[in-house]
Amino acid sequence: MELSDAMDILTEEDAVEARSHARRLRAIAHIARQVGRRRAIEQIAKASHITKSAAERRVGLALALTTYLPNTLAAMEAGLLDEYKASKVFEATSYLEEGKAREVDTLVVERFAGKNPSELRRIVNSIVLQVDRQGYEERRRIRRVQRMLRIVHRDHASSSVIARLPMEQAVALYKACDDDARDAKKLGDSRTLDQLRADALVERCLVGVAPAPSPAGRPPRLLRWQEILAGKRTRKANDRRRPGGTSGPDRFAGKGGAPPTPSTPKIVHLHQEPHTPGYWL
Repeated sequence: MELSDAMDILTEEDAVEARSHARRLRAIAHIARQVGRRRAIEQIAKASHITKSAAERRVGLALALTTYLPNTLAAMEAGLLDEYKASKVFEATSYLEEGKAREVDTLVVERFAGKNPSELRRIVNSIVLQVDRQGYEERRRIRRVQRMLRIVHRDHASSSVIARLPMEQAVALYKACDDDARDAKKLGDSRTLDQLRADALVERCLVGVAPAPSPAGRPPRLLRWQEILAGKRTRKANDRRRPGGTSGPDRFAGKGGAPPTPSTPKIVHLHQEPHTPGYWL
């Protein structure tokens, strides 16, 4: 088989898969309208051997494509978009009222070809901004209020720290760590860039430059590795505003309360939030 023949087969099969996804989603939308959304989710999860949450996402996508995103569905039937790419259009327009979502669907139709999922999501987001500027600003304000940091424990003694931040802060934080990583790489560091970025984040958070003074004029002390491992400080000074945080002298282990004892835990205390997956720091 020639390379060109293999590439042709790949392209053809991608188009066949996209059309198959469109046919399946039309069937799912029909089932949902016949038996109701809740019952459809249960039946589709059982028939397709997927979780109910996955079935719910599929039902939502199917109903959107067959109502207010007809051009996206037509692109699937033309072999341009598979289900995953179509879901990016659906996710970006799910905040809009139906009329505005239809407008986005009409404007984006000429830009489907040759786009990967990330590119497609960016294109749709830019059109959403044009169509619903006021709503976008309100959603942006809400997202800033919802900023958070949490930890999710993984396998093999590893954890993921997940931060939801305003975009400009997230970009600035990533760029700072990326610059640190690339500077170290230029000096011959053998670690990968991913490892260097992760280590740079840890260094900046736990040993890094002291932040600007607080309004009271007293800069907070830096939290260092040695202090964490020794259990000297278990919460930051502004924990009184955090879920599960405390205020007053007892917020520091060994200060204002009972002196530390050998039984003092040697870890950073975490506060579990029952309504949030994972843990807040």
